[in-house]
Amino acid sequence: MIKSIIFDWDGVLFDSPTVLFQAVCRTLKHFGVETMPEFADYARFCNPPYFDFYRRYGCQASEHDISSVFNRVFRNEYARCKLYPVVPLMLKELQARRTTLVIVSANDGDFIAKRLQEKQLYHHFRMVCGGYGIKSGIMKEMASSGLIDPKTTLMVGDACSDMRCSRDAGIAFRVGLTHGSNNDDALRDAGATRVVEGHHELISAIRRGRLAVEIVTA
Repeated sequence: MIKSIIFDWDGVLFDSPTVLFQAVCRTLKHFGVETMPEFADYARFCNPPYFDFYRRYGCQASEHDISSVFNRVFRNEYARCKLYPVVPLMLKELQARRTTLVIVSANDGDFIAKRLQEKQLYHHFRMVCGGYGIKSGIMKEMASSGLIDPKTTLMVGDACSDMRCSRDAGIAFRVGLTHGSNNDDALRDAGATRVVEGHHELISAIRRGRLAVEIVTA
């Protein structure tokens, strides 16, 4: 039985992957890179600390310069991104099941909290962790504090790094969201115990109460 769920933010609760991808491409172009990545490659390889992805495409700018350009490019567009429409219903259903919900993200925690508060959704979460540390370490701290039990916890993420970090933290159930990106194999290779195309498939499994039954742990 799933008693706790750890959500990533971008691409899971917040509809931002397209904006982030476009910002990465514009940053590469700014530094003279001519061959742009496909979204599938971005989804698979652009993981923290991110700079290796820029090197992969021949960008030799400093980490400081890459960060400065990226932040300038994407800041305004990112502010216009919204929660996925299905998120309020999903959170309501999970709360009805008395599921402990937390967010672990590389994004700024204050920004996440503000967006959740704007939609009156912040109260659904026991904890929001953002903008610091390695995700696996944060998850281990949650387990040590008793907030979650890794054996009954599900991690939902859209990036390979989400799957690797949750696997390294001992999280038993790890679901990868593809959003139709054909990234299934990469997510499984990174440690996903189940891959779903989107939120409706995830919600369907939650409604049927079959997430723990259908997932085979690695």
